[in-house]
Amino acid sequence: MVTKKTAAVSVIIPGYNCEHTIEQAVESVLQQTWTDYELILVDDGSTDSTGILLEQMKETDPRIHVLHNQNNFGVSYSRNRGVDAAGADWIAFLDSDDLWKPEKLEKQIKIQRERNADIVYTGYDYMDAEGNPIDSVFHVPQELTYEQLLKQNVMSCSGILLKKQLLQEYRMEKDEVHEDFLEWLRLLRSGACATGIDEPLHTLRIAQKESKSGNKLKSARMTYHTYQELDLSGLQILYYMGCYICRSLRKYGNLKSG
Repeated sequence: MVTKKTAAVSVIIPGYNCEHTIEQAVESVLQQTWTDYELILVDDGSTDSTGILLEQMKETDPRIHVLHNQNNFGVSYSRNRGVDAAGADWIAFLDSDDLWKPEKLEKQIKIQRERNADIVYTGYDYMDAEGNPIDSVFHVPQELTYEQLLKQNVMSCSGILLKKQLLQEYRMEKDEVHEDFLEWLRLLRSGACATGIDEPLHTLRIAQKESKSGNKLKSARMTYHTYQELDLSGLQILYYMGCYICRSLRKYGNLKSG
């Protein structure tokens, strides 16, 4: 499916076995104060009722399109497929278990036009696995360089608005590392201009498994391999891993205390 250019923004939600959260995610898009968008839902070979739910939601709004992967190909493949099908010049991603605040797109588009940015990212808050709010906010800087981003990934995939052309030039890949972090780093290294809105305009769902030390160690390993994909030197990797660990401890410490 390749859609015609009938919207300003193409919103892409990939999902795999997300029957318990996908409807809330979609509803948060449908509640946007900015209405000039299309919504592309990509079912990544789900084995639960996700595919059925997406087809049902498609019937409720003409802006919704659904793609089905024959097998579970991963989030990078699914996002890329959504980008290929997108009819707009601007892309916004949303993970299937996260939520947007109603004014998210409207504020991003306003800031993009004011600052002529290639990428607009936002701050965010949190909820637990059951959707209960967590009293903590992740703040983001207004401007961000490649070197700054290397120290910590402050650009949440569910809070990104960026040019489709960038995603066509630099395809998402490497699900075995932090594929979104790798993508943002490559874009900034290529000269893309990123600007931030320090407001919690989307909400990340913190699953219980993410609080376990084993997954934190896994995340650290994935970050290490992300740096390797960028061909950083051993000393650079050591430095930026130190930055990553310190800032991650501060981030999750603030989340716990919040």
